[in-house]
Amino acid sequence: MNYDSTITRDSAVAPGVRFRYREISEGSRRRLRRELATAHARIADIQVEKEEFYARIAERLAKPADDIKLNELTPRERREFGNLNDRIDQVNDLEVHPAYLAVGFAGVEGLTIAGKDASMMTAAELVECGPPRLVREITAWIIAGSELSDSEKANLDSPSTSGAPVDGETTDTSAPHASAPAGTPSATADECQRA
Repeated sequence: MNYDSTITRDSAVAPGVRFRYREISEGSRRRLRRELATAHARIADIQVEKEEFYARIAERLAKPADDIKLNELTPRERREFGNLNDRIDQVNDLEVHPAYLAVGFAGVEGLTIAGKDASMMTAAELVECGPPRLVREITAWIIAGSELSDSEKANLDSPSTSGAPVDGETTDTSAPHASAPAGTPSATADECQRA
């Protein structure tokens, strides 16, 4: 079996442009979760504020939050609603999306920026100089590909066959890869991507 995590797509927003991205490995996904824990916590806090906001409006209008229309909000409520959404967008735009793009971006073809071939651009250079709609498209594909499928999510709730403790004490250990000589560290996500 030859596993290649790189996917190539034709851009829907930039005709003639193709981009490549890597499926995010489980190791990279875990690392991203750790690195973005604070950002995700801020988003969760803002979501709580949004739920409280909806509850206040639902109470004032005496109707379920799902039935509330934007035109039923006062100007002040519309500003608050917009502010809450803007705060979530800001965390995503400045922290979450760039982190996923940095891990998953593998390249772009058929794009010239200021007269220069963009095929050798890094993710950071593409964000800095590239067409914003293309950057958002690539990022969206990377994020979508990194999410667990419904069956994978359901499997998280199923009983484990891992060495996790059920009763009694265990130690936190893991075995080396079967083909690796004893004492060989496992490969990092970066090493997998360079291979």
